[in-house]
Amino acid sequence: MRSYLPENASCKNDFERYDVPEMMKNLEPFFWSVRSYGTSLCHIGPTRMNRLFENEASRFQIFRDHDAPIAGIRYWNEGKLFFFDGLQLVSVSKDDVQCIYENIWCKEICKVIERHPDEFEMCDKPLEIRMEECVAERLEKSKEFANSIGDTSLEKCLTRLSKHSRFGVDHYITLMSDFSEHCYMFFENLNGECKMNGGIIYHGNPKEGYKDNSSVQLTPSYGWSIHT
Repeated sequence: MRSYLPENASCKNDFERYDVPEMMKNLEPFFWSVRSYGTSLCHIGPTRMNRLFENEASRFQIFRDHDAPIAGIRYWNEGKLFFFDGLQLVSVSKDDVQCIYENIWCKEICKVIERHPDEFEMCDKPLEIRMEECVAERLEKSKEFANSIGDTSLEKCLTRLSKHSRFGVDHYITLMSDFSEHCYMFFENLNGECKMNGGIIYHGNPKEGYKDNSSVQLTPSYGWSIHT
């Protein structure tokens, strides 16, 4: 495989530092990408694929995009592609990569979907934004205020949170009041654990002036923005 590497340090470093250790751990089938300034190795054997199928978050990714496990190979539009079938390394095209992957795993992915119908049904659904009644009342007042000044950024922030990629059936956003007016805290909850938190912060409007509300914007702008 070293004979396929360009004569530059980046490719050789990628190969020796990342690809060789991966192959030493697992000699099951893989795709290999060799580019001008880097390499990528992507296993598609049963060890890696079954590990993905056993993980709820990975299943959700695969249900949304069956090709997710080979996204790192399909991303690149330059360089050479190779496939190792367990015995030999052969040169392949980008179309070959797709066909090989589908021939090996398409039927199994369908079986995984049959085993997890509730997850498949939920994979593209937006995340629910949950809040206590007092927070809902406060948010309604903020929405009314946003409408009165002709600002849509609060609704855009809420939509952005709800459209965050779903990684589980029990995956939702909790919204809480912040100490500043028209500001809120949020928590991303997945299977009972907080995975991310931040705030929807109000930064004023042209009439009343800019407000930082203890948050930093690299490019200051009015209205609401998400901070993490």
